[in-house]
Amino acid sequence: MSRPIFIVLILLAAVVAAAFRLPGLEQRPMHGDEAVNAYKLGETIEGRGYEYDPREYHGPTLNYLALIAARLGGGGSFVGLNEFILRVVPVFFGTLLVLLLLPTVDGLGRMAAVFAALFTAVSPAMVFYSRYFIHEMLLVCFTAGAIVCGYRYLKSLGALWASLAGVCLGLMHATKETFILSLACLGTAVVIDALLARQVRRDLGTVGWKQLPLLLLVAGVVSVVFFSSFFTHGRGPIDS
Repeated sequence: MSRPIFIVLILLAAVVAAAFRLPGLEQRPMHGDEAVNAYKLGETIEGRGYEYDPREYHGPTLNYLALIAARLGGGGSFVGLNEFILRVVPVFFGTLLVLLLLPTVDGLGRMAAVFAALFTAVSPAMVFYSRYFIHEMLLVCFTAGAIVCGYRYLKSLGALWASLAGVCLGLMHATKETFILSLACLGTAVVIDALLARQVRRDLGTVGWKQLPLLLLVAGVVSVVFFSSFFTHGRGPIDS
């Protein structure tokens, strides 16, 4: 399979993903969890601000990313929100998940990446949660981003990919507290690979973990920005 054909097939898989996710977003009644998230977004839109509450809610990324969709969609007030404006946010990240397979081609292989993209596009679970105004699809997408950027970092040893992996890690933390489970799985996989694969041991040895402080610094900054409600709620990062 040539590179142009591979890129076209991944893009077509993304189109298929969007075609499965976008239609009829307003037809299903809002779940209680979606309504709670919509209420918090409505408070933010109407000027009451957002403060992270660890007792009742997940992280702030869904709120602030949905705020962008609300502004673009004309939802300038709580009553101006609708199901499409809210649910298009997880649709976006569910479709982006397919495109994240593009940078993995030299690891997975072109044919495997194309089938992974297609299966992700039409997976019933992926489609359902991509049409659901909750945090899960954002967490899945940011976790996949951390994996992809971490892989590209080990291939290039560049600061850019380390920084992007840090951004994804920070977004994982700022999305949902269960990110710690994904992080534990990722860490375990890296350790096992390092023990079993000579190439991974060589890559890690070459890197010398020199970019790890940069990765963690970027992750920390991203997390603090969101949990502090863009430096207006100092208690947020502590509560997180």
